[in-house]
Amino acid sequence: MAGNEVRYRDGTTFVAVEAGVLSLSQCTSGRFCGWSSSNYTGSFVYTTGTGITRSLSWTARSYSNNRSQGARLYNSTSSASTCFAPGESRATIGSSYYNPAKVFLSSSSSC
Repeated sequence: MAGNEVRYRDGTTFVAVEAGVLSLSQCTSGRFCGWSSSNYTGSFVYTTGTGITRSLSWTARSYSNNRSQGARLYNSTSSASTCFAPGESRATIGSSYYNPAKVFLSSSSSC
């Protein structure tokens, strides 16, 4: 055994991964995604687009920006925001972003 891998004598390998990590695969290319619980678990939601602002009506505790462009997530009152770089994921986020008002899906790599 090495880390989270188990290698058997016949050459096969088993890799133990936290269940939440498997949920990242739900967020396919081109999507900005959210999960209702930390560590990419719970109910799954997403939005797509480029160069637009989308109003959101979801509750999320973890996020992934599986896009080649940046994304800016706004808190529930739109008084603060946080930038997600292309390909960036966050297993947990501050409570002010649990019920975001909107997300700006940039058309460039920056927010």
